[in-house]
Amino acid sequence: MKEKILKIFKIIVFTILLLVCVVGVYNVLAWKDTSGEYLSTMKQLYATPNNKIDAVFVGSSHVYCGVYPAKLWQDQGISGFNMAVSGMDKQSAYYDVVELLKTQKPKVICVDLYPSTFEEHDDQGNVYRNYLSKRLSKNAVDHVNSYIPREERSDYIFRFPIVHTRYKELQKYDFIPYEFNRYGRGDTYSDRIQETYFDESVVYNEETPEITESNREWVDKFAELSAQKGFALEFMLVPYRYTVNERLSLNSTIAYINEKGIPVTDYSRKMADIGFDGMQDFIDDGHLNNTGAEKYTEALMNDVLSKYDIPNHSGEKGYELWEEDHHWYDRKRIQAGLNATQDGYLYMTKLADLDEAVSIISLEYNYADESLGYFGMFEPLGMSYEEFSTGGKWIYADGVLTKISENDPAGQPFIYEINNRDSFRVMYRGDFNQENISLNKEAVMPAGYNVTVVTYDLFLEEILENRGF
Repeated sequence: MKEKILKIFKIIVFTILLLVCVVGVYNVLAWKDTSGEYLSTMKQLYATPNNKIDAVFVGSSHVYCGVYPAKLWQDQGISGFNMAVSGMDKQSAYYDVVELLKTQKPKVICVDLYPSTFEEHDDQGNVYRNYLSKRLSKNAVDHVNSYIPREERSDYIFRFPIVHTRYKELQKYDFIPYEFNRYGRGDTYSDRIQETYFDESVVYNEETPEITESNREWVDKFAELSAQKGFALEFMLVPYRYTVNERLSLNSTIAYINEKGIPVTDYSRKMADIGFDGMQDFIDDGHLNNTGAEKYTEALMNDVLSKYDIPNHSGEKGYELWEEDHHWYDRKRIQAGLNATQDGYLYMTKLADLDEAVSIISLEYNYADESLGYFGMFEPLGMSYEEFSTGGKWIYADGVLTKISENDPAGQPFIYEINNRDSFRVMYRGDFNQENISLNKEAVMPAGYNVTVVTYDLFLEEILENRGF
């Protein structure tokens, strides 16, 4: 009897240990990327306290590039959230909202129309992004069954058959997870600019074919969910450069939405009204940059959200994630400001006023040639000419400039531990050598400049800027 009990005990212990190991391995291998980063929007949702989200924006990268919940919070204290995933398809839009409604009671949900322009993904990565991030549940299974071919469904439900192939691509953040609010409330931020041209004959094409059955079903399911769960439903179209065929699909879907009496706003036809500039407000043909997103978010506040009684939660306990998100937003705007600053003196002035950051400054080659005017740019940091004239490396932190090394090949590397993840390694291997400044052994110094500045943001936990003059 004792041997039988001991055997059962060993089996139980073995099973528990096996499950712990499997879960541990899965957490490392799990697909974490929904927007080009290591943190999925779904995990952001799961980390949000219950019944805190009042406005939801559903869609693809058009949404996470185009809607800034941080601006909603800044301007009106609205607790917004982007339920957005790269390449989001119709099925994912619906089942992701069902998942969100398990813990949230939003007043309004705005669904972008881009998913209505295609039936199948042409990028396998987007299939993984959309179908591997939910916790295992009936909704997750229903989601998989709605799109994935029958013979592949078990792989997407159990996931190990897919994610085990990630062994060769594992990186640091697979083992050390990002904080849940790392990338805002489901949004991203870019100050990159690409001139984007719009063909008005495509934008204002009025041809309206019969709506496809899948798009009709998609709209109907959202309408039923809205009535069942009591949230206001709005459809929208974030501006992007679409094709003629996509425009025809949009026309038929918008016509059907209008028939159903559901509010829908096609912002691709309102770009002039809200001040969009195709030469300034886009990252590429498909995505808004920071200036475009701020304009679009303000338009949403004025045209859509103003229709609903959405409370201002500014300063209210329980909304710390939105306060943190706003701080993230401010840091990204600071980063954009530094990127746009070309004058050396003005750059150093901004650096002197910057908090929550550590900068490494390097002077190499013929920086001491007074005709080049380098010394004057360091006045805001309080550098003496005596220090400047000998060159070397400095660290600027907490408003204090400290020399850490000379340009001496025989000198020992200077290690600066930033946090438990990252550290600077500063040395001199010759003028313009990119390894003179490294972050975690990865060279981060731009080559070919007499003066270089590498700035690490302590809040974002990433390189804020690396600049050469």
